[in-house]
Amino acid sequence: MHINLPRAIADKYLSGIFIFSLVVLIVGFSVVYAEYADRAASIIIHWDVFRGVDALGTVSDLYEILAIALTALSVNLFLAIAVFDRERFLSYVLASAGFAFSVPVFAAILAIIKIN
Repeated sequence: MHINLPRAIADKYLSGIFIFSLVVLIVGFSVVYAEYADRAASIIIHWDVFRGVDALGTVSDLYEILAIALTALSVNLFLAIAVFDRERFLSYVLASAGFAFSVPVFAAILAIIKIN
């Protein structure tokens, strides 16, 4: 399987979507670091209206959530590059799926920060 890296990276739509998704995750890492750089206590991960606090965690749990999102984005990037020459539409779908995954993760991180 031959991967033509320059053509896939040179495509402005594909690289633009991935760069924007990466920027969203980097901003997520930055927000978590800015809010919790000096905190070592437990934080509320999930809160239910009926039962109250369901799950407690640490700041490292937020970093793990963002790391998982970054890993999923990386897998989508490599798959999009691999299929770019054969199925350009599929590579755009993979890039869009990475963006559609990054934005809700960022929103969840912001919600967790707002609750705490």
